[in-house]
Amino acid sequence: MIVKFTPPLATLLGRRWADLLRFEAHCAATLRAAGVPAVAAGYVELEGRGYLEVERFDRLAGGGRAGAVTLFWLGAARYDEDRDPVAVAERLSAEGRLPAADTRRLALVHAFSAALGNTDAHLGNYALLLDDEGRASLAPAYDVLPMVFAPRHDELPDARVGRRPPPDDPAVLTLLEDLARRVEADAGVSPALRAAWREHVGLA
Repeated sequence: MIVKFTPPLATLLGRRWADLLRFEAHCAATLRAAGVPAVAAGYVELEGRGYLEVERFDRLAGGGRAGAVTLFWLGAARYDEDRDPVAVAERLSAEGRLPAADTRRLALVHAFSAALGNTDAHLGNYALLLDDEGRASLAPAYDVLPMVFAPRHDELPDARVGRRPPPDDPAVLTLLEDLARRVEADAGVSPALRAAWREHVGLA
């Protein structure tokens, strides 16, 4: 597993990071429920901190590590592209190095990520798995959460987070609405953040 953890939950920043890690678990579950491969993740609290346990996708069942590379290094090395993951995936597909279905899936995840307020969806947050013959496939989605609400310089950014219209893409809107239901059902997410997030994504 990869484990992310919060500052002490008794602090303002600790509570916010706990909310965001809960969101991350819900985002992954939302994608998986829609048939989109995403990491399995669960949130727990122990001794005054919150922890997100994320199952690794680059480990083999019998032991050892699967080949994996993020799009950041591929994009920078092959195409001089370090900002747009969809553009990198499209170039890889055009060269026959990535299935077209994987590129479409990446575009959907990236659009969902943008719609829910993930302002940190960079190329390092998308990866390829490589088999023994060198064939590439898109890794499960990971690091999908509303980073627009992450603390900055030890302060909450809520007062500067504006409202945006809901997405035009029906598939993305369906994912966003399912995520909203999951977050609303989670009593552990702070009511103030739930309300602020719904306002930001245009679902209030």
